[in-house]
Amino acid sequence: MTSKVHALALLALMVWLAVGCSHREPGVVVEVSMLHQMGSEPSFDGVQIGAGVERGMVTDRGYGVTLSRIQLVIGRLELVPCADTQARLPRPERAWDELRRFLSPVSVAHAHGTASPLALAAPRVVDLMAQDRAAFEYGSLAPPPGRYCALGVQVEPADADADGLARSEALVGRSLWLEGSFIADADPIAHPLVLGSELSDRIDVSFVDGQGAPRELQLSETSRHGEVRLELSYGHLLDGIDLRQDAPEQQQYMAIRNLLRSLSAVVGE
Repeated sequence: MTSKVHALALLALMVWLAVGCSHREPGVVVEVSMLHQMGSEPSFDGVQIGAGVERGMVTDRGYGVTLSRIQLVIGRLELVPCADTQARLPRPERAWDELRRFLSPVSVAHAHGTASPLALAAPRVVDLMAQDRAAFEYGSLAPPPGRYCALGVQVEPADADADGLARSEALVGRSLWLEGSFIADADPIAHPLVLGSELSDRIDVSFVDGQGAPRELQLSETSRHGEVRLELSYGHLLDGIDLRQDAPEQQQYMAIRNLLRSLSAVVGE
């Protein structure tokens, strides 16, 4: 009986996706790019580090940290309509939310999220040891006309098909991987630092302009093209963490939250 329910649920999901994914607005395109940097505040002004160079930072707890590996897995990016705007198209991911309860945990764990006109749902490994401020194309969306106020960013464990995983096999089943060392003020001896997380988390990043002021992304019949640049700052990813005493789970949670909170989403002119 259970297998029949699973089969029917999967069939219903496939039909919904076939219909939902066909609802793309002709000619309306939002291009999403991404870059990372040590930080955006004045203390980091002008700091740009080359690919593969170890990242050094001092946390708010006084730990001196050197990182040789920083990798984050983004599972989903999604345009978020402004609060006073009603969605104009059916969203296939809602079907997934309704049907996933009928699927086994194994099936859910090995399936990519559901893409839609508003969402990019293929997991991607973002290597923060690459060149700072070197923007790369993340993907493009074809949303309906409307007003959008934020970009939803979902961090989740990588599956075996995640983009960029070929160089990062240790990330299978993980959402974050750090390697390096740390020292404390009273202890000059460097201690190894390895932090891998399986946690998932999400944040909605409000849109701003190039000066940091709030801004909407407005799409219409006469304004069919939009650009969003997602910027991540990693200089404070270990703040709030006692590297010698906090439990591994607490360290993992704080590191991911720090990275998500550092995000900004800049709407292009």
